[in-house]
Amino acid sequence: MGVALKIGLPLITFDYSDDKEDLEGHGTAEYDPNRKWWVVEFDEIGVRYVPAGNRTPVHQFLCVSCKEELQDIIKTNGLKIGDTCPSCGTEVHDPIAPPIE
Repeated sequence: MGVALKIGLPLITFDYSDDKEDLEGHGTAEYDPNRKWWVVEFDEIGVRYVPAGNRTPVHQFLCVSCKEELQDIIKTNGLKIGDTCPSCGTEVHDPIAPPIE
């Protein structure tokens, strides 16, 4: 199984700082219902500089449930809300869907 966001999920996020280092943030996933997006609530480690990691772009998009490659489907149809994996029927946006209230 893949990873789907849920409130309280421990996360490590990153962003490029420069050619030699990255910014790494430690915290948990939280959902902002007013803005309708996920955020990271930083913990006591917070944000720190770390050596630059692998920056090779990933061009693979797998179903979060069955790991079916979805890149060809996305190239053909785009990526729309409600699209499902042709192998298992899981919605492709499930990993980032808002929490169920």
